[in-house]
Amino acid sequence: MCKTTKQRWSEISSDYIDDDNFCYIDVWEEGQEQGKTIAWVDMLSGRVIYGNSEARVDQMVQVVICELIKKVKKEHPFSVKELEGILFDVVDFECEEIGAGPDVRINLYSLGFNDETMKFFGYPETLGEE
Repeated sequence: MCKTTKQRWSEISSDYIDDDNFCYIDVWEEGQEQGKTIAWVDMLSGRVIYGNSEARVDQMVQVVICELIKKVKKEHPFSVKELEGILFDVVDFECEEIGAGPDVRINLYSLGFNDETMKFFGYPETLGEE
């Protein structure tokens, strides 16, 4: 929910998105030619990073941020189901490359998997070991 209480800036822009997919929220005060960045919105997750505490309560800034977050939720490049599919493929590929045995677990550990994650993907603790 976007609650707001006050407006301070005369102009607000959210036109610039950098290479890391962060949208810059830039503002200008009345009579000022140079603006400043007061917040960033991660266009992949919708997370907001505030560089100015007043941005949290400025009505117009919050409207801009809320609109960006709505857009993020509609346009996120991956769904959880797609990500699970990608991970299943990675696990299957790694296991096929090495074959069944203790090396599979070592390889999966090196990819950042832990025992709980491997169980989730269907690989028991004694994979390939008898």
